[in-house]
Amino acid sequence: MTAGELAARFSHSWPTTTRHLGVLVDAGLVTVVREGRQRRYVLDRERVAAVLDLWLSALGYRVTESSRPGRHSPRSSSPGSAPGG
Repeated sequence: MTAGELAARFSHSWPTTTRHLGVLVDAGLVTVVREGRQRRYVLDRERVAAVLDLWLSALGYRVTESSRPGRHSPRSSSPGSAPGG
């Protein structure tokens, strides 16, 4: 998506959106593809998944290769218990 498309989707100004996209590009989570005068921002799904796995594991959640995206299992076997507790 272009910065303008993203800005419209989230009801933010174009400068605010491009500033945030710049942070994501610097972090390696988003890449920029130039198409003529436009720039398309593309999410690096593998990189985001790796960061998410690291973050969730630090919170006490186990993420396995067989997990579907968005489905993570807490390490604790007790229902309703806090991760790691």
